[in-house]
Amino acid sequence: MSTTRRTTDLFDPQMDAVIAAHNEMCQSLADHGLMPHHAPTTKITDTGTADLAAVQVIANAAKAAFNAHLADTGAHPAADATNPVATAAATDQTTSNNLLNALKSAFNAHVILRASHRAAPAYAELAKDLETLKASYDATLAKIDVLTAKLNADAGVTDTNYATNFAATNPSVAAVNPGIIKTPDASDLATSKTLAAAIVIAFNRHFGAGASLITVTGS
Repeated sequence: MSTTRRTTDLFDPQMDAVIAAHNEMCQSLADHGLMPHHAPTTKITDTGTADLAAVQVIANAAKAAFNAHLADTGAHPAADATNPVATAAATDQTTSNNLLNALKSAFNAHVILRASHRAAPAYAELAKDLETLKASYDATLAKIDVLTAKLNADAGVTDTNYATNFAATNPSVAAVNPGIIKTPDASDLATSKTLAAAIVIAFNRHFGAGASLITVTGS
């Protein structure tokens, strides 16, 4: 998406240089994955999470805003048809928990969807490298475990199962993505308040991550 200015609108002779610098900055940020959208999209109004009623307002507003954002082809190179949230509206504690958790899951899947975002974010490339490294490391540890088991059998002792221990402590690849929501799932009023607040912050940060280029035309 771009914003068009006509030459008659350029009230200062230096404005064309300013526009060129703006475009260069926006394109550079986009190329490095720091501006994943062509333009910002409408943010959620933060009405607070004082009580369950407030949490319900946030959850339902977040669902509407998120689904609208996914379909916004002005912001995205291609709409995200994979992650729309169809979970029922929040009307009580249980439905609030369900909706908030579904929004968290769908959002985390959306922010790493490369087809819908400009350029390949640096963290996405890092995640790919980490996944490759982890697979290689897992294979190596599995071989070590086979050898350890044989040595243990010969010695009649029990030793550490390296692969199992690594799998239990290894963070997910998504953890390298600074944009995902890491707040625990909602299960009661207190945790739903915390997650609702985290969703507002994360959604609005993501929705606002974009800037249009400015094109200049003749008068």
